[in-house]
This record gives sequence, C-alpha cells and structure tokens, in this order.
Amino acid sequence: METVFRRKGDSMRRVVTSWILAVACVSAVWAAEPANRKSNPQVKAVLEYFYSLSGRTDNRIVSGQFTDFGNGANLRIMARIHEATGQWPALLGADYADFRRGSITTKVPNAAAIEYGKQGGLVSIMAHMYNPANPKGGGLRDKGVDIADLLKEGTDTNQRWMQQLDLIAEGLLELKAAGVVVLWRPFHEMNGGWFWWGAQKPESFIAVWRHMFDYFSTTQGLDNLIWVYGPNHGEKTAAYYAGDEYVDLLGLDAYTDFLDPEHVRGYDQIVALNKPFGFSEYGPHGASNPPGDYDYRRFLAGVKQHFPKTCYFMCWNARWSLATNQNVKEMLGDPAVVNRDELPKELFSSTHKPVAGPPVEGNWKLTFEDTFDGDRLDSSKWIPSYQWGQTHNYNAYCDPNHVLVEKGLLRLKVEDKPSHGKKYTSAVITSYGKFSQKYGYFEGRFRIPTGKGLWPAFWLLPYPQHWPPEIDIFETIKDDPQVYMTYHWDDQGHKSSGKHWSGDGFSYSQEFHTYGLLWEPDQIVWYIDGVERSRFTDARVIVSEPMYLLINFGIDAGWPGQCDATTPFPSYYECDAIRVYQTD
Repeated sequence: METVFRRKGDSMRRVVTSWILAVACVSAVWAAEPANRKSNPQVKAVLEYFYSLSGRTDNRIVSGQFTDFGNGANLRIMARIHEATGQWPALLGADYADFRRGSITTKVPNAAAIEYGKQGGLVSIMAHMYNPANPKGGGLRDKGVDIADLLKEGTDTNQRWMQQLDLIAEGLLELKAAGVVVLWRPFHEMNGGWFWWGAQKPESFIAVWRHMFDYFSTTQGLDNLIWVYGPNHGEKTAAYYAGDEYVDLLGLDAYTDFLDPEHVRGYDQIVALNKPFGFSEYGPHGASNPPGDYDYRRFLAGVKQHFPKTCYFMCWNARWSLATNQNVKEMLGDPAVVNRDELPKELFSSTHKPVAGPPVEGNWKLTFEDTFDGDRLDSSKWIPSYQWGQTHNYNAYCDPNHVLVEKGLLRLKVEDKPSHGKKYTSAVITSYGKFSQKYGYFEGRFRIPTGKGLWPAFWLLPYPQHWPPEIDIFETIKDDPQVYMTYHWDDQGHKSSGKHWSGDGFSYSQEFHTYGLLWEPDQIVWYIDGVERSRFTDARVIVSEPMYLLINFGIDAGWPGQCDATTPFPSYYECDAIRVYQTD
C-alpha cells in the first residue's frame, strides 16, 4: 500500500490513490462483501472504504457527530463544528425516534441526511424504538417485554412491531430514493439493561435482528443499508452478534473520560468478529451531566494507543459533542482523522444518478430499447396510433404530428384545439405489431405533466389485442400527486388490484423518474426509482400471454375529470428512455 504524506489543507493529496490501493488489498485480510448480497454498488464502495482504513498509518479514522432525535435533527451542530475548527465531520448521525415520546419521525432527520449526503458526507441512522408490547406506545425505557414476543404472529405486540418497522422502512426507502447509503444501527447497547430490547436472551434477540434484516432487505427492498452492530462497552459485547451474514460494521458505545482497556472493556471480543470497528457512540464524563470541558485530544490519543483497529467514531450531541468541548480543532486536524472533505469522491459517484435496469438479480438480457435520440419516432418500434382507433381519449384526436422526438426526448403534446370532430388534440404511441413480450422487466423514465383533466399513462395490453387483462405500470390524473399502479384481469368477471403512492417531496412533474414493472408467473411488482411500491401475488390470475407497450396522453375522459381554466395548454408528456428485459 502506498503511504500518504500530507498536512491538513495540503492541496497535494494522494488520498484517493491510497484508498484504491487499499481496497485492492482488502481480500487478503477481510471479505468486504455486504451482508445483504443485493446491496447496491454504492454500499459496496462505502463498505470497501471502511475495510481499507485498518491498514493505514494516517487518514484512517472517520470523524462523526450525532445531531439529534426526530424533529430536532438538523445541520446546525455540524455548522458550529465547522465554524470553530474549519472541518466538517465526515459522518452525520440522526435518530428516527423522539426519545421520550415513543414515536417514529423520519421526515426531518431525512432532510438533514439527504442534504449532508449531497455535500459529500456519510450518514448514520438509528432509532430509539418504542416498546411494541405497550398499547400506548411505550418509550424506549418502558420495560416488561420478552423480545421473542415481537415475532409471534397474530398478536397485538407483533402487529405494533410490524407497524413500527414499516414506519422506519418508509424513511429508509426515502433515503434510498435520494441515493443515500445509510449506516443503519438498530438495537444499540443491547447488552445493557436500560432499554426495553436490552439484556434479553441472546437467541431471542438474534432472531429479531435477523427478522428485521430479512424484512428490510428482501420484503422492503432496502439495498442501501450498511448494518452496524453496536453494543455498549463492557460484558457480553459479542454475545448478541447475529452472524457475519447479518452484520457489516462493528461498534462500541462508550461514555468515559479514559480511553484505555480498564475503562473501555469488550474491545478484544468484538474486534475478534473480524469486521471494521469503530466507536459508534462516544461521550466524555459518563452518561449524564457532562461539564463540556473535555480535551478531545485525549480521546484520539487513547484510540491510537489502545484501540488500533478503530476506523470511525461518532460523538454524541449536547455537552458531549465536538461543538462544546475543547481542542476539537487540533483533534480533527490530526493526520489520522478523515473529515468530510477528505472522503473519496468515488463513494458518491452514483448518488442521484437515474435508476435503470432490473432491481433484482438475474441473467437479464435487454430485449427492447428506445432512447429517442433521433429526430422522429422510430417506426420499426412504434406506431403513433391505438389499435382500436382510440384509447380513453374519446374527447381527443390522437394526431401523429403531436408525437415529437427532439433533444433526446419523446414528447407527447396535448392542445385544446378541436380536430376530427374531437374537442382536443392529443397523442399516443404503441408497440403493437412491433414488439410484445411475456414476462420480464419493463421500465420507462418520464417527466409527467399535471393539470385538471390530464391523464398520462404507461401500460401493457395483450397481443393480439383484447381486454382485459391490462397492466398499468403507472397512471396519474389531473393535479393529484399520487401515482397509480394497477392490474386488471378477468376471473369470472372483471376484477382489478391497485395501489397509489406519493412520497414527501416527490414531484413527477418537475423531475424525471423511473417507473418499472417486474412481471413474473407468480407476481407483478411495481417500482419507482428502483424502490418497490406495490406487489400483486395471486398467481391464479396473472396474465401469461405476450403484451405490448402503450404510452398514452389521455385528456378530459371520465376519471381525471374535465379540463378547466387552470389546465395548462399546450402540455407535454416526456420520456427519455424505454427499456425491456427478459431473463432465462
């Protein structure tokens, strides 16, 4: 490995080179494969980076600062640290729970996390979860639960637990959609007796951890998590470890002035688990009433001398924090410490890039693609009309001249101009007679207009044509912020199953988003920006015949209501790519 010589602020740094060389050496020491084998490439890059740090002489300990709980989480404490030291901590911490109220709050912590991620920082999320055995939502210190009861299906405790998991997953899915890798640290300090999940039977605790891992990774499709096991220093630091297949990083929580083996116990046991290690929480002067006069150089000196495998730390907030104690500038300026501006930019290279391709593993082959790079519609792939003469556009004439291909985009145009006896002029394209496929993954990337009476859609119909069945990859109507995903079939009469979704801050009209559909013999799964949003699993009625593509701009036709004076004319429904895949 190349040794890196530099000073803080030195413009001639070779940090990235050192990281790349270190990653190449990782396999000889540890295996940097994520616990979730379906983790996205960003997770793998961040995890490899942590693995690379242990062999360095400098630039090897990632700095971190916890912000606050729930609605208190923001970037102010990070800004105070920067103002005092000239450095931004590399890792931001936040908590999805409100600590005392026993509730889950994700929107405010996520806003801070997303913004810090955009600025090139790493993100750690935890949750002081409430006790699901308490019907009133007991706080984190509300005891009196056997953790094994959380997994007893059909019980009120299990129902409340699953509801809590869904709330947490919703927040983590928002971070996934924003391209944020999360160091997810659940059930911290589980070897102590002060939280309801603490000091439980190890086998029961491990079962609950593994259930959460499987539920988040598989059912919820969370591929942006790095799983952190963080007991308190002391006894039994390895007793609750769920296994290499369920953990990525290791941590110890420690609140003490003295960084030495006498005062911080359990280090040898936890590093023997052979994963990257750090101080997942640190605070001086014990766990209550710190005076705020600690010399943080002592912390770093103790880490270097007694805990050499440390590759990250996260200081607690309030008067334990980097913002309120002494000599923090010198500590963060030490060559051993990695601050935000020194993180390799490659860790964030895939952040906010458009999602494309099947979100599940398999031997996928691209069977259809149009990126609309020409100056006209590709007639080998599409026709600018509907097989039955009209779609739901019974108040609009679908004019081929309203199908525009320009600047790498397909643009379907709608106007309030009468044509061919219709009140409006609109557009549609279909792949009827050009392309159809049974099963696979279908996706398109669209920017969708809003307005009274507008009805853009991307959907599938059987070839040769009949109805039902019909799979709507998405539809939107008027100025409703929701995206509708529906399957129509005929099972002794017409039936349908659908779901609508809208996310905080999600705008399908201001930005391009990727809408995907996985269609298999036993399930149909809908995705938005690579995140699963709906699933249908009644294999008895899932269509098993080839279907073709339709991109349609409906208007003033029943469900979306009538146009009015607020409807924007002309309106454009835009697409920059359509892709279809099939697997063996």
